[in-house]
Amino acid sequence: MKRVIKGNIISYFILLAITISSMVFIKRCNINQAYTKRDYNEIANDTLRFITNIYFNDTIEGSTLINYELAELIGDESGLTYKIDTLNSLTESITLLYSNKYDIIARPIFATTKSKEELLFSNEISNKDNNLVVVQRIDGNIKSNLDLARKTVSIIDDESINMIIENIAYEIGDSIYADIKHNCSVEQLITMVNDSTIDYAVCGIAMAKRMKEFLPQIDIDTKISIPIPQAWGVRLSSPILRDSINIWLERAKTKDKYKNIMNKYEF
Repeated sequence: MKRVIKGNIISYFILLAITISSMVFIKRCNINQAYTKRDYNEIANDTLRFITNIYFNDTIEGSTLINYELAELIGDESGLTYKIDTLNSLTESITLLYSNKYDIIARPIFATTKSKEELLFSNEISNKDNNLVVVQRIDGNIKSNLDLARKTVSIIDDESINMIIENIAYEIGDSIYADIKHNCSVEQLITMVNDSTIDYAVCGIAMAKRMKEFLPQIDIDTKISIPIPQAWGVRLSSPILRDSINIWLERAKTKDKYKNIMNKYEF
C-alpha cells in the first residue's frame, strides 16, 4: 500500500510539473503573439492610446488627475494623435495592453523584478522617495515590519506590491494577509482606512503624503520597503515606444507645464 501511495504522489507531482510548464509555455506564446504587432511605427500611423487611473473625491478633488494631466502632456509632446481612457485596475490594464487596445499604462507602477517580467518601463516619473508605507489610523499599532505578522493589509491589484509583502512575510517568518481590492484606487484605500472600513493599507509614500494633507487622522510613518522606482509601462514588444516615451518625458521635464503639474500635486 505504501508503494502505491508513493507512486501516486510521484505521478501527481510529475503531472503537476508538466501542467505548470504547459501553462507557462502557453502564456509566453500568447504574449509572443503580441510581439512586433504594435510598436512606435504602427502607432505613428494610427493613434497613441493611453490607459490611466483616475479618482474623484469631494474632499480630495482631482487628487489623481496628475496621471491624466501627465498623459495629456506626453501626448502633446509626442506630436501624435492620442487618446486617453481611464481604468483603476492595473491587472486589467496590463491585459488590455497586451490585447493591443492600449499602448501605454500612464500611471506610476513599481518597477520590481516581478513587474519587469511583464512590462518595459520608462524613466522614473518622479525623483521623490517611493518607499512603501503602511497607512493606518493614528491609534494603529504597526511600527515595523514585525508588527505586520498575522495582520491583513489592503492593496490595489498590483502584483509587485503583493510580492513585496510576501517577501516581508518570509523575512519575519510569519503570515501577512494581502487583501487585494480590485478596481480600487489608492485614494479609495486610504479613505477606507480613515473611515474605519479597513484597518491597514499599503501604498507608495508619495500618495500617502498627498492624502495625509486632507485626512490628518491617518498615520503614514511606518516604511516597510526601500525606495522603489515608479514608472509608466509598455508591452515587452514595444522597446521603440518605450525609448520614445523617455525622450518625450525628458523634454517635457524642461517645460513649465510639467513643473506646474508636479508642484500642483506635490508629486
